[in-house]
Amino acid sequence: MIAELFSYRLWSADFLTQLAQQAAQIVRLDVTPGFIVAELIAWLNERKVIRPGYTTLQTLISEALSAERGRLGGLLADMLDDAARKALARLLTRDDTLSELAALRQDAKNFRWRQMANEREKRARLEPLYLIARTLLPGLAISQRNLHHYASLANFYTVYDLRRLKTEQTHLYLLCYAWQRYRQLTDNLVDALSYHMKQIEDESKARTNTQFVAEQAQRERETPQVGRLLLLYVDDAVAVVRWLIETPSVSGIFNVGTGVARSFRDLVIAMFRALGQPENIEYIDMPPAIRDQYQYFTQAEIENLRRAGYNAGFTPLEDAVARYVTQYLNCADRYC
Repeated sequence: MIAELFSYRLWSADFLTQLAQQAAQIVRLDVTPGFIVAELIAWLNERKVIRPGYTTLQTLISEALSAERGRLGGLLADMLDDAARKALARLLTRDDTLSELAALRQDAKNFRWRQMANEREKRARLEPLYLIARTLLPGLAISQRNLHHYASLANFYTVYDLRRLKTEQTHLYLLCYAWQRYRQLTDNLVDALSYHMKQIEDESKARTNTQFVAEQAQRERETPQVGRLLLLYVDDAVAVVRWLIETPSVSGIFNVGTGVARSFRDLVIAMFRALGQPENIEYIDMPPAIRDQYQYFTQAEIENLRRAGYNAGFTPLEDAVARYVTQYLNCADRYC
């Protein structure tokens, strides 16, 4: 009566064939029992059919899984040649203390040279099987989910367990594992390459910054007047000194400068204009070693000088640079 109220139909054997067909399609996507159960119940709910008993579902899923194993086993029996079978069998052969499969399962602990050399060796040993798997697996029509599931079983079972399974089942697990493990090893080697390239890059940057700071310090020692043009044009300094000499009543310590903050960019642009060249400026990041200590803003405070009575102006940066370039730097005789 409750089923009729919600328009649900009672379960009957008439639905068994349809449900079995649905289960056969589901196992092609994912062979995990939980996924199959969830999909079958969803299928029944969509059609408003009351689900069957636990035993019926269990039998249905077991038969679907068995049929899928039989399908894959039959395909592998036809597709694998003797060379491929021998290559798969070698994975389960014990050599001293470890089988080849057990050796392949071991993951690298870090990106050091020895560990990566082992990864390259494992990848080389696995490559023939990977090529076989890459050729055969598409013909088995296995979903990515199932491929990873079968590979995980090869990693889960012991070598002893794998030897006891049906031959075709073991071959399926090992082929999927070879396909997945080879790709993992390749990814590991790529990650290791990226790691070492980043290390080289960081070390190169650190050395470059150290050299840059050293060169900057050397230049400042050798050319202590570099950049002073930003603060005060020398003709203006001479004018202030002359005024102080001619005005003996003024006495004190004075900060002499334009009183206007200008940037190195302004200086460079003025240089290009003075030379009649188009601007071509390349910016370089401030080295981390001096980034926090560098004085980014400099401006002379000349209020005391003005209060003392000096009212003359100061030469604009652009005019000062133009005179310096045309009358000194770009002059045939710099001492004319």
